[in-house]
Amino acid sequence: MTTVESPPASTTTGDNRVGAMLLHLATVPLGVVVAFPAFLLTRNRSRWMHQQARAALNWQLAIILLKAGNIALSMVFAPMMNNPNIWHAPAIPEPIVKVIDIGLIIYAAWRAYRGHWEPYPKIFRLVKSLPRPTTA
Repeated sequence: MTTVESPPASTTTGDNRVGAMLLHLATVPLGVVVAFPAFLLTRNRSRWMHQQARAALNWQLAIILLKAGNIALSMVFAPMMNNPNIWHAPAIPEPIVKVIDIGLIIYAAWRAYRGHWEPYPKIFRLVKSLPRPTTA
């Protein structure tokens, strides 16, 4: 198991914390549309801000995979329940997924504002940090 290092004190300034909080909150209506460009653009900023963007992107990708799995399970179990409409038999109802998603995004925004390095619960990491560009 890997341990997560805490950010250096100089990287969690007030501007970075507010920016990270707004980044997490912006993913509620826009999801990956905000998280992916933020991940790419924060590479040149502080390591802490890049970590927050990476966490937001990983969370959004995890939610997409959860929803895709939910649809796949619905397609498998709907015929077993004699339900011709697969959209009425999800494994996890969509409102429950959305409430958990929004709740954890708000929790992550609060943790980012408080300066925590890892804002979301432990999930798999699909996206690793980008290397910082070298200046010649």
